Amino acid sequence: MFKHLLLTLAVASTAGSALAQQAPISKAGAGVQAAGPAAYAHQRPGRDVVLPATPALNGSFSPTSSLLRNLQDAGAYKSFVLSAERSGLVELLQDAGPYTVFAPHDDAFGQLPAALLSDLWKPVNRARLYATMASHVVAGNLKEQDLTPGRVLTTVGGTPLTVRRVGGRLALEDQFGKRAYVATTNQLASNGTVHVLERVLGLP
Repeated sequence: MFKHLLLTLAVASTAGSALAQQAPISKAGAGVQAAGPAAYAHQRPGRDVVLPATPALNGSFSPTSSLLRNLQDAGAYKSFVLSAERSGLVELLQDAGPYTVFAPHDDAFGQLPAALLSDLWKPVNRARLYATMASHVVAGNLKEQDLTPGRVLTTVGGTPLTVRRVGGRLALEDQFGKRAYVATTNQLASNGTVHVLERVLGLP
């Protein structure tokens, strides 16, 4: 009987170890793996691809700070701010304005081919980079209720942005027919408003 008891305990111990190996607990929660931006790095958005929301986008802007300061402090627009600095658009983001900025977040910039972005950042391509960045800025202080479907906005770069409503979601379409969905609206600054885009516009 003593041998039978030892055998039973050994079998139970082996089964427990097998179960523990089959069901590891991740740091994100029991049995759940956290998915970060890297999980989507292989994707290249088509016309209507919707990127995953970025938690950092939900933070409120300060209505007493400039567009530039808010974008810098938010931490989710590093590529947009760097592009604004290298193109010369950064001065406009500090002006009295007001301006409406449709700012792609860093995950949106991450969908661009790395070679394209590094090429745009070269000093020799500053004019092209400025044209791309300027296609995300409109003079005036437009809130979400002002963005009615079919309305055509003229950017500070002189290019059109057409407001769309697709599947109940607000979107903008550039001069090349490329569409970017709006992830977050009405982020208020002292010299305008920011609406967050899920895609970079103004590129052929």
